[in-house]
This record gives sequence, C-alpha cells and structure tokens, in this order.
Amino acid sequence: MEPVSGVDAIVVGAGAIGCTVAWRLAQAGARVALVDRGETGGEASSAAAGIIGAQMEAQGPGPLLSLQVASRALYPKLADELRELTGINVRCRIEGILQQAFSPEEFEKLRARAAWQREAGLHAEWFESQSSVHQSIRELGGSPAALAALYAPDDGQIDNRLLVSALRLAALRAGVSFLRADARAVLEGGGRIRGVELLDESKSVGRLDGRAVVVAAGAWSALLPGARIAEGAVRPIRGQMIAIAATIPSGRVLTGGGGYAVPRADRVFIGATAEDVGFQKQVTTNGLRGLLATAARLLPDLGDVEVLESWSGLRPGSRDGLPLLGKPERGPDGLFVCSGHFRSGILMTPITGELMRDVVLGRPPTIDLTPFRPDRF
Repeated sequence: MEPVSGVDAIVVGAGAIGCTVAWRLAQAGARVALVDRGETGGEASSAAAGIIGAQMEAQGPGPLLSLQVASRALYPKLADELRELTGINVRCRIEGILQQAFSPEEFEKLRARAAWQREAGLHAEWFESQSSVHQSIRELGGSPAALAALYAPDDGQIDNRLLVSALRLAALRAGVSFLRADARAVLEGGGRIRGVELLDESKSVGRLDGRAVVVAAGAWSALLPGARIAEGAVRPIRGQMIAIAATIPSGRVLTGGGGYAVPRADRVFIGATAEDVGFQKQVTTNGLRGLLATAARLLPDLGDVEVLESWSGLRPGSRDGLPLLGKPERGPDGLFVCSGHFRSGILMTPITGELMRDVVLGRPPTIDLTPFRPDRF
C-alpha cells in the first residue's frame, strides 16, 4: 500500500462514537482520517437497540450519571443538526422509558432507584401496582403483572442504524477521509504520535502519518499496539438480541425482568444478554430462550409471533464500568482514547464527540474527565 499523505488526526474505529469524533474535529477545521477494517458502524453501533436511557442505565449518582444525563440532553439538537446536514431523520424520540419490577427483589431495587433519582433532581415517577396506580402503569404501556414501575419521561430512543448512516454522511461532507484498512499499530517517536501502521484489503502494509491518534475501536481498543490501554481494561461483552413481529401500543421502551423491549415501526427489539465470553459473536439457544422469556414477561398479550431477526454484538466493557476518555498521562503527545462505554455507547455518543474534539484540540473539556482517565488501571 502506498503511503497516504498526513492528516491532523486519525480516528481508529468507525462506530457511532468514532464517526462523531471525526466529524466534530473536521467541523473545527482539522484534517481527519477515519480508519476501520469493516463497514461503518458494523459492530456494536449497529447491534445496539438505540436506547437513550440515562436513568435506565444509571446505577447511582456519580460522574457516569452526569456524563449520561449531559449526553441525553444533547440528542434532540444532534438529531436536528443531522437532519439539516444529511436529510436523514434518525427518529429521536424522547417519550420516556418505563422500568418495571416483577419480583419482590426487583421491587426493592427499583424503589431505591426511584428514591436516589428524585434526590438527584431527576424526573422520576414511581407507581405501585394497586388500584388506580395500576391503571397508570397500564396507560404507560406496562404489564399487568408488574408489582411496580419507575417512569423516566426524559429518557427515550433513537434509530441507531440510521444514526450511523447520518453520522457517516455528515463526516464525509465535513471532509473526513474514510479508509478501509486494519490499524496494526499506533506509531510514535520522540515522545509524540507519528501516525498509524495500516494493513489494507489487499494485505499491503503502509502507514498514515498524523499528529494525533484517537483510539475508538470499541471492544478491540486494548488490542491495538501502542494504544497504551492496560490488559483487561476494555474487554468484549456479548449482547444477543431478537426482533419480533409485534407492537407496543404506547410506543415507549419497556424494561424489567432482566431485559427490555424497544418498539420500532414494524417490529419490537428484545434484548439483551450480557456475556463475558471473549470475541465470540454467536447467537445461542440459551440466549434465545432468555430473550423469548423477556418478551413474554414485558408483553403479556404477545401470543405466538414471528421472530424476524436475531443477532449479537460485542460491547466494550471496562474494568470499573466507566468509559476511558481523554489522554493517557503516561502516553506520547497526541495519543487519545475513547472506549469502554459498554451498554451506553449510543447514549453517550453526542457528549463523547464533543469532549474528544475539545481535548484533541487542546481546549478545556466541559466535563471533568479525571474519573475517566484511560490509564487509571
């Protein structure tokens, strides 16, 4: 492969987050190349359900919740911007998420979640399944078998596959160069980044020179030589999902009993497993059984419906549950990491793009990234 002329920044990984980082950098005037060995968004970004669930995902107050809530607030504006730039409607719907409890244990956990979310100033409505309150759960689309429910009206969903298409087109129109190649190593010399070694589809080895490299390769980030990510700091967590021929009359995302149901135009996505099985992306019989049980629990009137599709993806899980964002303190100048978003990659796409743009360009980020330091492990 012939050498490619240098750029200001190289983003490794063309998922939703990588595309957003590249696009935001290009909008700021940087010359950007985005490198990926596969299709744009072909891994976790396309396998996701598109849930914008800051309150659904949060385990308690802290830096991760702040990051998720800030990103959720950016989504309506991002959707409008992408529609204006690309003509693609990414179907951002902030219509609430109903979280349900189906056992006494789930009841206590959900009630505790409602309490701390209210104390944190978040909009959270608590319902217990008694008399008129039970009717409220049903009106929001919940199951009559639910013992209680927590409604987060500020959460929602987006069509993640349309989002990836829109981000790719926006990045292209902003001047980002997309390269179909395997990033073999981050190159450095003299204490700073020099570029990336590449292997293209014809198996020719070459290099792309750049002043900065942003590692956004999802579950594969820690495998890139020179990324300075500790072994095991980012690992693949398999998530299996199915799509069924059904509808949710309320149009809202439903959760409970260890899973979720996400309505789309002609189907409902049911997800998702969380399996630490390495880089194995199969759909399994055990996974399917669990997903079908989730569907029956969340949609009790389901009956016998067609399973339209099944798939799995590998989410980038981090060792402590927090993403890796920013510049490693002990790395060369020009090296940056954004990975480890686990189940919240789509949710945190808008804020990650803006934060990484700022740190790459030497601007102070709007959120303190100290808890997310890439070399904290």
